[in-house]
Amino acid sequence: MSLTLLLVVLAAGVVVLLAGKVAFQPAKLLLKIGFSGCLGLAVLWLVNFAGAYVGFTIPLNPFTVIVTGLLGVPGLAMLSILEILIK
Repeated sequence: MSLTLLLVVLAAGVVVLLAGKVAFQPAKLLLKIGFSGCLGLAVLWLVNFAGAYVGFTIPLNPFTVIVTGLLGVPGLAMLSILEILIK
């Protein structure tokens, strides 16, 4: 095998690896957002389950799930404060 052929094969391999990484980046982001949304839904459900005993609930809708999923505990605290201020 000549050195030129080896370099061409190596360069093609690098290009394929970089293209694969770029192609799967959006899928990885969507998977992360979906997991965060599911986690946010679970946390909101737990808060509503525990809060039902004291009369405190946060509505389950796409906005509250996204806020809790993306922001985590600070997002849940913000939603709780907003719910208290609105009532």
